[in-house]
Amino acid sequence: MAVSFFQTFYDALFAREERNSWCSGGKAGIGFAAKKLLAKYRSNGSENGRVPPRALKRHSEYLAVKLQVKRTFAKAHSDFEKLLPNRLSHRNRLLVISFLDRILIHERKVVPSLQRILLSENCDWEKIVELEKSWKKSKKPSNLFSSFLLNAWFVLDGKSNSYLSFNLVISCEPHTGQRYVASDWWDKVETLTGEQCRTWLDPYPCGCTWKDALSYDWWGNIYLNPPWRKWSVTWKHAKRQLEQRKVQKILLVIPNSSWSGFGNVGFPAGWCKEVQVLVQQDKAVAFQTAYGFTDQNGTKLKELNIWCVLVKSLS
Repeated sequence: MAVSFFQTFYDALFAREERNSWCSGGKAGIGFAAKKLLAKYRSNGSENGRVPPRALKRHSEYLAVKLQVKRTFAKAHSDFEKLLPNRLSHRNRLLVISFLDRILIHERKVVPSLQRILLSENCDWEKIVELEKSWKKSKKPSNLFSSFLLNAWFVLDGKSNSYLSFNLVISCEPHTGQRYVASDWWDKVETLTGEQCRTWLDPYPCGCTWKDALSYDWWGNIYLNPPWRKWSVTWKHAKRQLEQRKVQKILLVIPNSSWSGFGNVGFPAGWCKEVQVLVQQDKAVAFQTAYGFTDQNGTKLKELNIWCVLVKSLS
């Protein structure tokens, strides 16, 4: 049941994200997809540009696109609503929606905790309602939501007694060299590798609110983008997880300086040589690309050359 609900939850989460992206005003504001489409018909192609004057043909085109946005939103909203069970009361339905919207805000910070909760025995929509009620009751600031969710997993695992009794948790030393990704990353990775990794376990979540990544066995498929200075010890643990068949596949996000040597004229890092051997043995596939990561606060950083390596097996 847990695995089934895991997929059910993520289906609803992504449908909610799609629905929100087509919002065209009101309390919810204008969503990303709606802004992007409408911007094409505003002055200077800008989201904040002026609406075309009524006398211009472009004005009627703009109105047609606004209607398209509303229709797309209506369909996305309907598709999302169908994914929520009818047994939920109106109030509990709103609590589920509130929780989904909260997860969309904090997603990359809570992936491990959320997944352990979703995979726990008897997790269902009623449990999600209970979690959202508890979070609201705690009246904690939003920056503690990651710690709340980690503690919620400890409660379900029998290691804590109360959803409301928790403190800020930082499992690793915050470092300015840590690099995170924006929402555009997942489609880029899928185009490169054929794998949609957004729901894969991320042992190094943004904000470091989780257990030490090297202190436990991982599960399922792994998205691995640790602080790059920790790659050597992280690869040792990842390799052990593969050898012991704790995980199925791992996507490694590797800086070009480690893969090709500094400035492409040095030597690959020692641990990278092991990965390159796997590529030569057809146990892994390597893809070179470039990407502008973000820091922990979401600020876009300079684009860097990187390698995405999909390790499928060590056997």
